[in-house]
Amino acid sequence: MGGGSSSRVTARVASLDRWPDAMVLHLDNGQVWQQVGRASGDLSLRVGDGVTIEKHLGSYWLSAAHVSNMQVRLKPQSLTGAGARP
Repeated sequence: MGGGSSSRVTARVASLDRWPDAMVLHLDNGQVWQQVGRASGDLSLRVGDGVTIEKHLGSYWLSAAHVSNMQVRLKPQSLTGAGARP
């Protein structure tokens, strides 16, 4: 992900953008991920929470302490300006 050969990323949430139909996670490694579909769990992600993103069958899936099976996609860095809507 991000040009490497690894299919797994572990990081902490640096900030979150939430809308009624989407969530964007800014990670402490500089990556920005956008929620693609519905997720299992209570979605109570907070700044500082650890997350793991893994690639399975061509899709990326985020999991955390209270979240599982959240499909996400990596956002291009050029589109991640402050307040940018997904």
